[in-house]
Amino acid sequence: MNSRFNFSLNGKGVPGNEEQSSDDARSFDVQQTEAALSDKFDHLNRKWQAAEQKLRSIVGACNLPVIWITAESNGNSWNYLGFVGDEICYAEGVRKPSPGNWKGILDCSAKIRISAVNHLPKLFEAVQKAVHERLDVLPDSLDKAIEKLSDALEKF
Repeated sequence: MNSRFNFSLNGKGVPGNEEQSSDDARSFDVQQTEAALSDKFDHLNRKWQAAEQKLRSIVGACNLPVIWITAESNGNSWNYLGFVGDEICYAEGVRKPSPGNWKGILDCSAKIRISAVNHLPKLFEAVQKAVHERLDVLPDSLDKAIEKLSDALEKF
Protein backbone atom coordinates (compact mmCIF):
# COMPACT_ATOMS: atom_id res chain seq x y z
CA MET A 1 0.00 0.00 0.00
CA ASN A 2 1.42 3.27 -1.08
CA SER A 3 0.59 5.95 1.47
CA ARG A 4 0.87 9.55 0.83
CA PHE A 5 0.73 12.03 3.69
CA ASN A 6 -1.19 15.25 3.32
CA PHE A 7 -0.42 17.59 6.14
CA SER A 8 -2.83 20.36 6.89
CA LEU A 9 -1.31 23.81 6.84
CA ASN A 10 -4.55 25.64 7.48
CA GLY A 11 -5.45 23.90 10.75
CA LYS A 12 -8.60 22.38 9.30
CA GLY A 13 -7.29 18.90 8.60
CA VAL A 14 -7.21 19.29 4.84
CA PRO A 15 -4.74 20.96 2.54
CA GLY A 16 -6.02 24.37 1.58
CA ASN A 17 -5.54 28.05 1.11
CA GLU A 18 -2.53 29.16 3.18
CA GLU A 19 -3.74 32.78 3.41
CA GLN A 20 -6.87 31.60 5.17
CA SER A 21 -4.70 29.61 7.57
CA SER A 22 -2.69 32.69 8.46
CA ASP A 23 -5.88 34.74 9.04
CA ASP A 24 -7.27 32.00 11.28
CA ALA A 25 -4.02 31.92 13.26
CA ARG A 26 -4.04 35.71 13.72
CA SER A 27 -7.67 35.61 14.79
CA PHE A 28 -6.85 32.91 17.32
CA ASP A 29 -3.85 34.92 18.61
CA VAL A 30 -6.02 38.02 19.04
CA GLN A 31 -8.65 36.01 20.92
CA GLN A 32 -5.99 34.45 23.15
CA THR A 33 -4.42 37.83 23.82
CA GLU A 34 -7.79 39.43 24.59
CA ALA A 35 -8.64 36.60 26.98
CA ALA A 36 -5.28 36.86 28.74
CA LEU A 37 -5.59 40.65 29.06
CA SER A 38 -9.15 40.33 30.31
CA ASP A 39 -7.97 37.94 33.02
CA LYS A 40 -5.17 40.31 33.99
CA PHE A 41 -7.50 43.32 34.18
CA ASP A 42 -9.95 41.29 36.27
CA HIS A 43 -7.04 40.47 38.59
CA LEU A 44 -6.03 44.16 38.74
CA ASN A 45 -9.62 45.13 39.61
CA ARG A 46 -9.78 42.50 42.37
CA LYS A 47 -6.56 43.94 43.81
CA TRP A 48 -8.04 47.46 43.77
CA GLN A 49 -11.14 46.10 45.54
CA ALA A 50 -8.89 44.45 48.14
CA ALA A 51 -7.10 47.79 48.64
CA GLU A 52 -10.46 49.52 49.20
CA GLN A 53 -11.44 46.84 51.71
CA LYS A 54 -8.12 47.29 53.52
CA LEU A 55 -8.62 51.06 53.71
CA ARG A 56 -12.18 50.54 55.01
CA SER A 57 -10.78 48.32 57.78
CA ILE A 58 -8.18 50.96 58.67
CA VAL A 59 -10.80 53.72 58.79
CA GLY A 60 -13.28 51.62 60.75
CA ALA A 61 -15.90 53.77 62.45
CA CYS A 62 -13.93 57.02 62.06
CA ASN A 63 -15.88 59.49 60.03
CA LEU A 64 -13.05 60.86 57.91
CA PRO A 65 -13.27 63.70 55.45
CA VAL A 66 -12.01 63.06 51.95
CA ILE A 67 -8.37 62.03 52.19
CA TRP A 68 -6.38 62.69 49.04
CA ILE A 69 -2.84 62.90 47.77
CA THR A 70 -1.33 64.51 44.72
CA ALA A 71 -0.43 61.63 42.46
CA GLU A 72 1.18 63.46 39.55
CA SER A 73 1.57 66.89 38.07
CA ASN A 74 1.99 67.89 34.44
CA GLY A 75 2.50 71.63 34.46
CA ASN A 76 -0.95 73.10 35.06
CA SER A 77 -2.78 69.78 35.38
CA TRP A 78 -2.81 67.68 38.54
CA ASN A 79 -3.87 64.09 39.15
CA TYR A 80 -5.18 63.02 42.55
CA LEU A 81 -5.79 59.72 44.27
CA GLY A 82 -8.18 59.78 47.21
CA PHE A 83 -10.29 57.81 49.61
CA VAL A 84 -13.77 59.25 49.28
CA GLY A 85 -16.45 57.74 51.51
CA ASP A 86 -15.42 54.11 51.31
CA GLU A 87 -14.01 54.09 47.79
CA ILE A 88 -10.62 54.75 46.21
CA CYS A 89 -11.12 57.52 43.69
CA TYR A 90 -9.23 59.49 41.09
CA ALA A 91 -9.58 63.12 40.07
CA GLU A 92 -7.92 65.53 37.67
CA GLY A 93 -7.80 69.28 37.90
CA VAL A 94 -5.82 72.47 38.08
CA ARG A 95 -6.40 72.94 41.80
CA LYS A 96 -7.48 70.93 44.79
CA PRO A 97 -10.07 68.41 43.59
CA SER A 98 -13.69 69.39 44.13
CA PRO A 99 -16.27 66.88 45.38
CA GLY A 100 -17.84 66.43 41.95
CA ASN A 101 -14.54 65.62 40.25
CA TRP A 102 -13.90 62.29 41.97
CA LYS A 103 -14.39 59.10 39.98
CA GLY A 104 -14.18 55.58 41.42
CA ILE A 105 -10.85 53.98 40.49
CA LEU A 106 -12.65 50.95 39.04
CA ASP A 107 -14.54 53.30 36.71
CA CYS A 108 -11.30 54.80 35.38
CA SER A 109 -9.41 53.78 32.27
CA ALA A 110 -6.91 50.96 32.41
CA LYS A 111 -4.08 53.48 32.00
CA ILE A 112 -5.18 55.38 35.12
CA ARG A 113 -5.74 52.19 37.15
CA ILE A 114 -2.24 51.01 36.25
CA SER A 115 -0.43 54.31 36.91
CA ALA A 116 -2.35 54.95 40.15
CA VAL A 117 -0.89 51.77 41.66
CA ASN A 118 2.39 53.63 42.17
CA HIS A 119 0.66 56.13 44.46
CA LEU A 120 -1.37 53.72 46.57
CA PRO A 121 1.23 53.38 49.37
CA LYS A 122 1.19 57.18 49.79
CA LEU A 123 -2.62 57.12 50.03
CA PHE A 124 -2.47 54.35 52.66
CA GLU A 125 -0.06 56.48 54.70
CA ALA A 126 -2.32 59.55 54.42
CA VAL A 127 -5.37 57.57 55.54
CA GLN A 128 -3.50 55.99 58.47
CA LYS A 129 -2.24 59.41 59.55
CA ALA A 130 -5.75 60.89 59.40
CA VAL A 131 -7.15 58.00 61.44
CA HIS A 132 -4.43 58.38 64.09
CA GLU A 133 -5.04 62.13 64.28
CA ARG A 134 -8.76 61.53 64.66
CA LEU A 135 -8.23 58.88 67.33
CA ASP A 136 -5.80 61.10 69.24
CA VAL A 137 -8.51 63.75 69.57
CA LEU A 138 -11.38 61.32 70.09
CA PRO A 139 -10.59 60.13 73.65
CA ASP A 140 -10.56 63.72 74.98
CA SER A 141 -13.81 64.47 73.18
CA LEU A 142 -15.39 61.28 74.48
CA ASP A 143 -14.25 61.94 78.04
CA LYS A 144 -15.68 65.47 77.91
CA ALA A 145 -18.94 64.24 76.42
CA ILE A 146 -19.29 61.52 79.08
CA GLU A 147 -18.57 64.04 81.84
CA LYS A 148 -21.13 66.53 80.52
CA LEU A 149 -23.72 63.80 80.09
CA SER A 150 -23.08 62.57 83.65
CA ASP A 151 -23.47 66.11 84.98
CA ALA A 152 -26.71 66.55 83.08
CA LEU A 153 -28.09 63.25 84.35
CA GLU A 154 -27.27 64.15 87.97
CA LYS A 155 -29.12 67.48 87.68
CA PHE A 156 -32.34 65.88 86.51
